[in-house]
Amino acid sequence: MSTYSSSLIKTWQKTFRRLSFLMAFPGIVIVFNISLYFFLFLVATSSRLHKGIKKRVPLIFKITLSFFLVSAFFSVFGVPTGIGSPSFLRSLSVLPNFIYWVLLCFFLIQYREVVDYLVFEKAIFYGVIVYVPFWFIRENFLQGMPIVQKTSQNNLAFLMICYSPIALGYAKKAYSRLFFAFISTGVLLLMLYLERRAGFVLVGASVFAIYFIKKLSLKGLFPVFLFAGFLFILGQTNIVRSALDSVSPEIHDLMYELEDVRVSDRSYLTRVAMWEKAKIIIEENPLTGVGLVNFHHSDVVLRGDFEGAQYVINKRDFNRLSAHNSYASALGEGGILLFSALVLLIIVNSIGFIGVLDRLHPQLYPLFYGFIGMIFHFTAIVGYLNVYSWFITAMVMVTLTKVWDAKNQY
Repeated sequence: MSTYSSSLIKTWQKTFRRLSFLMAFPGIVIVFNISLYFFLFLVATSSRLHKGIKKRVPLIFKITLSFFLVSAFFSVFGVPTGIGSPSFLRSLSVLPNFIYWVLLCFFLIQYREVVDYLVFEKAIFYGVIVYVPFWFIRENFLQGMPIVQKTSQNNLAFLMICYSPIALGYAKKAYSRLFFAFISTGVLLLMLYLERRAGFVLVGASVFAIYFIKKLSLKGLFPVFLFAGFLFILGQTNIVRSALDSVSPEIHDLMYELEDVRVSDRSYLTRVAMWEKAKIIIEENPLTGVGLVNFHHSDVVLRGDFEGAQYVINKRDFNRLSAHNSYASALGEGGILLFSALVLLIIVNSIGFIGVLDRLHPQLYPLFYGFIGMIFHFTAIVGYLNVYSWFITAMVMVTLTKVWDAKNQY
């Protein structure tokens, strides 16, 4: 390899490192999120790389990504005529985001040969470590600054679910178990502070897996099951129950009062109601829904065919609320097409992960822990409509394709 080519690859990887950092640090906006500019610079740098570096995208990913993008177009241009032009314009305004996310996936898969996981995980580590204190500073001292992007508590928790496993995996490998324990405790305390029940459980599961699982196999998981059983027994003691109730009543109720949560918890019932709203929407617009980002602009009359409906369906401005669920949002806004495309994308990557388990290096496990946490948390947030969920999805596709490439060489 020539000195010139080597220098270009180093430039590419430096830019990729900064892009990765900014995905875990979504705090700066200059018209657009600043990560977009680094992606464009990465594309420009790629045009000067040796042609042999650019690889083909596996057919299965071509199909799933193209299906998702085509479904988004149908959702925009299939906006029902009866709901007015503002709905069409709203959908049209976010279509470039969908194009960007799909292109990001295609691009990173094509240039997988120069995508270095070590560069990625280190950048994510520093992004997470820096962004958490930045978020608190922003909330208390930087309100209203034009270039500082506001991130809600829900989105902060979602960011941690996606990226903290990668950051923690790097901390354990690069530093020490003590430092790993310190950072893990900090992230879990953050989830308690934000009162994010699902976030606490999902991040806790990732911490547990990173610390104990050496190899994803039945033999490797046996001691994990034993320790999990011990924790379950410990969790039934009055001391642990009382301590958790005092620290976070919401998490306590989720773990010990699940039936009460199912019939009276407003947060849970709101999500159930949103599924009912999505179903009503597709009864009238089955294929394409009401258009991208139009879910909370659509008025429907809920039937209330679920236990506890009286607590939420008569809430003032209920129809102006977010879907609180990526799958319900995709179904209502994009109809059966977009919903099917999103689910297919998840299924393909999940099956791919299971298929390469025996060939996957344990260092890569945290990436998939973050991805699994993300798809579970999609049930609690409209998380598929942001770039950092697509970046981790792109990295999962890159990793799977690299493993498939290695197999095909032998």
